[in-house]
Amino acid sequence: MKKVLLSLFVCAFMVIPFMGVKAEEPTPVSDYAGLKAAMDNGGVYSLTGDIVIDAPLETDKDVTIFGNGHTIKPMENADTAWPGPNKSIIAARFTSTVTLNDVVLDGAPKYGAQAYNGGHVVLNGVVIKNCGYGAISINGGTVTVKDLVMDSNTKGIEFGIGSEVTGVPTLVMDGKFEVKNQTGAPLEVDTAQITADKTITVENTLDTIQTIDLVGNKITVKNTDGTVAFESNELLEGTEVTVNTEEPVVPEEPTKDEDKKDEVKDEVENPKTSDGIILVFGALAVSVVLAFVAKKKLA
Repeated sequence: MKKVLLSLFVCAFMVIPFMGVKAEEPTPVSDYAGLKAAMDNGGVYSLTGDIVIDAPLETDKDVTIFGNGHTIKPMENADTAWPGPNKSIIAARFTSTVTLNDVVLDGAPKYGAQAYNGGHVVLNGVVIKNCGYGAISINGGTVTVKDLVMDSNTKGIEFGIGSEVTGVPTLVMDGKFEVKNQTGAPLEVDTAQITADKTITVENTLDTIQTIDLVGNKITVKNTDGTVAFESNELLEGTEVTVNTEEPVVPEEPTKDEDKKDEVKDEVENPKTSDGIILVFGALAVSVVLAFVAKKKLA
């Protein structure tokens, strides 16, 4: 019996390396209490329905939310019921990253999303609408736009540096954004906060659809054909804007000796699928034979 168990253990040990690693499953969230706990604890979450929140959602943890097309909106009279200066629906603070996927942020007294003092907000398939101050506040943090629609807000994306904020407001273009039914500016620099001694950073990823740049004294977003999609108000003279554009990495040509080393390394680290299958079936065959022999001896 011991030999039978040993052979089965050997077989399992050889098969395990070929098993895939399962990705983390999102935790379902259906109400404000669950969503607040998600922001407090960090992790990956999935909305199962629309949620009305009783207070702004703030976090200093890494949080990923899959909205599944659902809406997060404030309670009625939130503009007066919510105390304190932050009346945004979601705010990422300090070193946290909040990634929003396929979700609607609707009706914030101030902003739909805020990146505060080093916090990072990633917007992918997000609609922000009907917000009193604007869709997004980049308040000394970073916002990455992958796919964003701003609809019927007072204004769009605002660059600012609030009281006691030390971070640099940064906008990363990694896709595109669209503006609908909006009377205010799609991009606005708060010149009362961002004075001539302050810095703004804008970045373009390699695969972005729209690109962002400094043209004259305005931050400008351009379409793929070079036409201007959106531009900000005029910056104060002397304000520094750092523009970073990701460049493609061109691999160096390896020498012939390096080619051979890479081939050997690849064979060791990445055996062909067929070789892996042979090993698995070989292990199974050996374990079966061992089990049969052990059984015969025990009989």
